[in-house]
Amino acid sequence: MITISFEVFSGGITVALAQLETSSTPAPQPAPPPVAQAPLPPPSLPAIFVFGDGALDVGNNDNLPEGQEMGDAPRANHPFYGIDAPNSEPTGRFSSGYNIADFIANALGFAMCPPAYGSLPKPSPTTMQGFTGVNYASANAGLRESTNAQMTISLADQVKNFAATRSQLKDVLGSRKPLNNFLSKSLFLIRVGTMDLLPCCNFYLSFPFKDNKTEVQRLIELYEHTLTTLHI
Repeated sequence: MITISFEVFSGGITVALAQLETSSTPAPQPAPPPVAQAPLPPPSLPAIFVFGDGALDVGNNDNLPEGQEMGDAPRANHPFYGIDAPNSEPTGRFSSGYNIADFIANALGFAMCPPAYGSLPKPSPTTMQGFTGVNYASANAGLRESTNAQMTISLADQVKNFAATRSQLKDVLGSRKPLNNFLSKSLFLIRVGTMDLLPCCNFYLSFPFKDNKTEVQRLIELYEHTLTTLHI
C-alpha cells in the first residue's frame, strides 16, 4: 500500500513522504476470464421488406444515377452522416448511425436492416441462403408520384422494385405456394407520407391542392392501393 503525506507551506502544498508499506492485505487476484456471450437467438421471422422515405433509407438514394436527371436527389454519402457508425463513415442512412429500420430489425433478431435494393446485384436474390429481405426506401419519397419527382424513388416505383424481387424469389423457391408462405411470415415495414403533407403545413410553399381534407383522403386511397398491390 502506498501512503502519501502532505505538508502545507506558504508556497503551496509539498509532498513530504511517499513510502511503500507492506501489510497483511492480500494481493489482488487476477480478473476472471471474460464470459463468452451467448449467441443471439435466430430472427423471429424470415425477412423484412422496407418501403418509405428518408427515415428508413439505407442507401438507395446514394445509388441513384448522378447527373441532370437525379442531380438534386438527397444523398447521405458525405460527412457528417455515419459519424457514429463503424469506422465513422457514411452508410447511406440519413442519420449519425443506425436508423429506425435498423433498430426494428435488430429487435427482431437481425443484425441490422436488410440491404438497399439499389446496392444489390441484378438479378437478386439467386439463393435463399443469407437472404433477410430488401430495403426499397428512398429519401424524399411520397405516396404521390409527383412528390419530389426526379429527386427520389416514389413509393409506386418501390413497389415495382419489390415485384421484381418477388418474381426472383419465386424462381428460387420453385413455385408460388412456398413464396406466399415465405412472404406471409415476413414483415413489411412502411413509413411514408410526410413529404406529401408538407405543403399542407407550410404556408410559404405554393399549394398543389386547395382542399387539404380532399388531399388527405386521396393519400389514404393511394396508401390502400399500395397495400393491396403488395398483397397480391
